[in-house]
Amino acid sequence: PPPPRPPGKPAPAPKPPDAPLSPTPSPTPERPPPAPELPPNPAPKARSPTVPELAAEVAIAILDGSLSERDGDRWRPCRRDRVPEGLVLRAEQRTRVEFAGAQITLERSASFSLRGSAFALHDGRLSAELGGPCELQIGGLSVARHSTLRTVISADGSRIAVDEGVALAGDDLLLEGCEYLVERGALRGVNRRTLPPAARPKET
Repeated sequence: PPPPRPPGKPAPAPKPPDAPLSPTPSPTPERPPPAPELPPNPAPKARSPTVPELAAEVAIAILDGSLSERDGDRWRPCRRDRVPEGLVLRAEQRTRVEFAGAQITLERSASFSLRGSAFALHDGRLSAELGGPCELQIGGLSVARHSTLRTVISADGSRIAVDEGVALAGDDLLLEGCEYLVERGALRGVNRRTLPPAARPKET
C-alpha cells in the first residue's frame, strides 16, 4: 500500500468579520445664549399736586361811587380794598378812588387794572391828581407827577391833557394847559383841547 501522506498545513482560521463602523455623530447645534434679564420697570413716581401761584394783591380805596370786577364773562360788585394784580375793574358810575398816593376819578363804564404802582386805563375816561409813586398808563405810555407840586390831568385811551402843574411821560414834560395825542407810545401836541376839564375835589 502507498505510504501515508504527511498531514498538510491546517487551514487558517477564518478571519472574524470586521466590526461595523460606528456612525459619525452629527455635531450638536449650539444653543444661543439666553437673553439677559432686564430689571423690572420702576414704578412711576407719584407727582405732588401743583399748587397754583397766587397773584400779588394791591390796595385800592373807593372814596365815592362803586366798582365791579370781571368774573369770566360777567361783572360782579367789588367791595374789597385789596385786589389781585391784573384784575379788570370797571366804574359803575362816576367813582373816585385812591391808589398809590393818587386820587383818581373814573367816569361811568371806565375800566382799568392795577399792577404794582401802575394804574392802566383800558377804556373810558378819567381825571387824576397825581401823587406818590402812582403811574398812569395811557395808550402804552406811563405818566407820573414831575415834582412835588400839585399835578392834575385828564385822559382817555388816546389823549392826555394837563389841567394843573407839570407831568412827566418818559423823558417828555407835559405842560399845563396843553393836550397831547398818544400814538404808538409817543406823544404829539394838539392845538385844540377836546377833553373836558378834570373833575377834582376842592383843595383843603
